[in-house]
Amino acid sequence: MVYRCGDCELDTANRTFRRGGEEYTLEPKVFAVLTQLVMRPGELLTRDQLLDAVWGHRYVTPSTLNRVIALARRALLDDVERPKYIQTVHGTGYRYVGLVEKAAAALTERRIRFGPPPSVRLPARLQHLIGREHELRQIGRLLGDGRSQTDQRQRQAGADGQSVATATFSY
Repeated sequence: MVYRCGDCELDTANRTFRRGGEEYTLEPKVFAVLTQLVMRPGELLTRDQLLDAVWGHRYVTPSTLNRVIALARRALLDDVERPKYIQTVHGTGYRYVGLVEKAAAALTERRIRFGPPPSVRLPARLQHLIGREHELRQIGRLLGDGRSQTDQRQRQAGADGQSVATATFSY
């Protein structure tokens, strides 16, 4: 089934989410919560109903559901103060208040992706994030000096009859 909400499209058969025709990757729980809400527009779903439907009998904290709802709102570009899609009923749960059009899922040829989803890929220019060779060499020298002092103190501690732990942590 495909649910259209404004310029967003939730395809439950293919587990895809599109906004403005572009496909976005949603976390599985965000997709599941959003599906639960859109399947019952206008109906109040309590926090317990959502937790049971999405997480089953596993214990999760209420803050987990809060985070997932926030991500669902972000996907829909919804505003918590003036909701067009997901309304909070304080102390009770959530209600989907937007218009929903239902359509049968089109049998389209799916493009197969090999590799991590786009949200997990590393930035293209990773070398600019690291690029700290000088600092890494300096840290290496400092750690090397510290290890050699520790080794000397351990040998001295053994010769003096003191416990190794005391000598190791005392420098």
